[in-house]
Amino acid sequence: MSAQTGNIFSDSLKKSGLLPVEQIQSRLSELEASGIDLSDVKATARAFINAGEVTSWQAEKLINGKYKGFFLGKYKLCRLLGRGGMSAVYLAEHSVMKRQCAIKVLPASRVNDSSYLGRFHLEAQAAAALDDPHIVRAYDVDQVDDGKTVVHFLVMEFVEGRNLHEMVMQDGPLNPLDAAEYIYQAALGLAHAHTAGLVHRDIKPANLLLDNRGTIKILDMGLARFFDDGDENSLTIQHDEKVLGTADFLAPEQAINSHNVDSRADIYALGCTLYFLLTRHAPFEQGSLAQRLMAHQTQEPPPVTKYRTDVSEDFLAILQKMMAKKPDDRFQNASQVSTALKEWITANADQTWLDAHEKQWDNKSQKATAPPQTKGTEKPKSEPLASTDEFGDFLTMIGKEPPGMSPTGSGKSPESSKSALKPDKVKTQSVPTADSRVNPADDLGISESPSQTKRKGTASGKRSSKSSPKQPNDSQLKKESTVNRTEPAPSALSQILKTNPTMIGGIALILVAGLVAIWMAFFSGSSPNKIVEQDPPEEQSEHGPSEMTEDVPLVGVEMSVGEGGTFPTLFEAIEYLKKYNDPLTFKSERIINLKPGLQIDGNLELVDLPINFPKKLKIVGDPNAKAVWTGSGSDPVLSLSEVEGLVLENIQFNANSGPNAIQISGMNPGTLFRRCQITGFNQVGVEMRGVSGLYNSPVRLESVEFVPAGSGATGVIIRNGEENNTSLDFVRMIFRDSLAVGIDLQSDYLTQIRIRESRFGSLQDAIRFSATAPVLQEVVLSNNTFYQCQRGIVFEGLPEKTSTNLEITRNLFFETKGTDIQVNSSAPAGEFAALFAPTAEATSWNFTTSQKPETADTPSMTPFGENSQFGIKDIKLKSTDPASNEYLKPDQGKGRIPGRNNFQGYVGAVSP
Repeated sequence: MSAQTGNIFSDSLKKSGLLPVEQIQSRLSELEASGIDLSDVKATARAFINAGEVTSWQAEKLINGKYKGFFLGKYKLCRLLGRGGMSAVYLAEHSVMKRQCAIKVLPASRVNDSSYLGRFHLEAQAAAALDDPHIVRAYDVDQVDDGKTVVHFLVMEFVEGRNLHEMVMQDGPLNPLDAAEYIYQAALGLAHAHTAGLVHRDIKPANLLLDNRGTIKILDMGLARFFDDGDENSLTIQHDEKVLGTADFLAPEQAINSHNVDSRADIYALGCTLYFLLTRHAPFEQGSLAQRLMAHQTQEPPPVTKYRTDVSEDFLAILQKMMAKKPDDRFQNASQVSTALKEWITANADQTWLDAHEKQWDNKSQKATAPPQTKGTEKPKSEPLASTDEFGDFLTMIGKEPPGMSPTGSGKSPESSKSALKPDKVKTQSVPTADSRVNPADDLGISESPSQTKRKGTASGKRSSKSSPKQPNDSQLKKESTVNRTEPAPSALSQILKTNPTMIGGIALILVAGLVAIWMAFFSGSSPNKIVEQDPPEEQSEHGPSEMTEDVPLVGVEMSVGEGGTFPTLFEAIEYLKKYNDPLTFKSERIINLKPGLQIDGNLELVDLPINFPKKLKIVGDPNAKAVWTGSGSDPVLSLSEVEGLVLENIQFNANSGPNAIQISGMNPGTLFRRCQITGFNQVGVEMRGVSGLYNSPVRLESVEFVPAGSGATGVIIRNGEENNTSLDFVRMIFRDSLAVGIDLQSDYLTQIRIRESRFGSLQDAIRFSATAPVLQEVVLSNNTFYQCQRGIVFEGLPEKTSTNLEITRNLFFETKGTDIQVNSSAPAGEFAALFAPTAEATSWNFTTSQKPETADTPSMTPFGENSQFGIKDIKLKSTDPASNEYLKPDQGKGRIPGRNNFQGYVGAVSP
């Protein structure tokens, strides 16, 4: 068999149509002559990538034998730029003109709905008619049909920049002048669209793009409904077409019927967006989807002054009018909004701000125009694709590659031993980072030739070198809001503010109809950016990707760590993801599988991560032979801050007699420790400082066991931090007898904290609220077992009267040495009872072996409500050995009670 056959990459490439077969054969011959082992799949793929003949995204598919679906009519797909739950955007190249563009594919589930397609085409035509510098233009709608699958797609204007959601989450709240100008520009764009009869219906920070010239552009104008996503937290509310928009920015009337709303709904959403720019918070963040929608209709948001004190009353008055509950009480059109903001900026801008905006080009003189159509660009009829059963699946498979896409070792055939081709110094696609406004996803950082990157440009808008911002307090935020961040180029508004304005020459955007790329906002908050040409930098930014060298493996969704794995150490795998991860190609999750019994030595900080770091990363040990991760010195084994979607399973964290094992701070939605052991710590197992998740994506510790190095330690401490402690789940935990305290809640403000189905054995205090007057909202302690503790649940002071929806239910107190529940307050029992959820079930079914005290009308007795029992004798425990699988399990089926939604049908932590 020839060396040029039997290579899955080259065989798939020949079938793909990406290159002429003759060109492939010629390249393979050249590679073989240069010493490349053609049986080495990865070496062959790299050589084609470095020659600029395929992209690394294409190579990833070809390596897995996926050779169909690289073309949509006249467009060749180069890589996936982004995807939502139902739609995707691809970087593409026109087959004839060789110009790059981006293509957004409509949801496959809707293409057979003729009325849906009809509405889409009508609104696309209306959107294409909009000609305003503050609106991203829609240019072309096309479709391809292979006889089995019809794919509809959209081509739009390409803009380089980042959206306001990304900006605020990365850089912190904006100073009032910048926030006002951005909303002013957005109002100008909305005024143009509203005049043309289009209502956006999904205005939010992620749909407002700031380009590298300082111009705000509105994304998806008139088209948001057609790219509905199934994630109610991220994009649009689906399954009920009466509601369209993002719940956190939705006008009250829009939640009732979005089809009947007018332009004033966009004004409300724009006001909510301004609120976010000033505070880094949505107006209503707590509760379920229905609760948040109701809050928009019935409640006032927390005042901006809760988060900062440097916003003037007249500016807050503008914000308040934009967010009025009744449409008639708002500004009646977007032009009124822009006028009010222009007047406010005129009255409040100082000379420093004016000087910083002085050189902005006059964006109102910019008119996005498409060049005249030539014979070469004439739109052909829809081109049929080669018939294939795989085509539709191909467009939805990205980010869900099978494990086979993750070759381990060198990827060579067993008989192969020659090294891969060493890449020359070539121009690369710039992969944006936290220091860049360019797209973070760039083909896994693999070098590509100039032939693939025709456009040139430079990245702008570097971030401050300080760490990722947390929620500031009042004293900090004024400084933060005026920090010297890199200013975008000034806008046309500065021309109004200058006494003697000087017109700056406009810089025309080159927009090609049907061939121009696109910036779209996705539910993840990331957006495609311009690809630029540049020489590889001599030194890599800590936030930026490096040029992938020949010894770095091509890695798919999954990778392994340990002897014979993809990486020898976990730290090398993490560094790989920091440098090379493509968050838009690998949209679902990356998985690091740890070899059985793997020994990991050293401490790790996942803090201030680059923007391209995975938003969903699983680090998984073997369930039968946990990985043992041992730290050193006084630092925690693992420190986390602002990490999203990190899952750690089947790992023993050993602090090695250090003070703390795990430290977490900031917003970490979706972070999960599951079936882990926290051992060897002298002070705290897990320390949380201002940790927050999201309502449907909490920070969660599940089936975690704590074994300290000595006595006197605490399992979990929750302290005050720059964020409020919110959305924290502790489920099926085991706190052993060598601990002094199980969970110590020291924070002054706690919301959506759930401690359930956990076992506390022989502790001084099992659960302790150490703050003297904490605010507790939706704190639930349920189905826990407290065995021979000195004190079970302790409140060092009565919670604030503003506390609500406290629940203590279905807990088992067994042989408590002191008090089951202790409230250190002389207040009447009624004051404590008023803090519980207004149902009898909130204090029901708590069982104790202790006798009922003679004085029962005390706060400490409040949780022993309906169906609670004292002096129980019929419940025996099968085992009191923490090492036993039946630890604190009731014997003979005792303790079963009626079930309740989200609560177990028994008393205590373990099913009888």
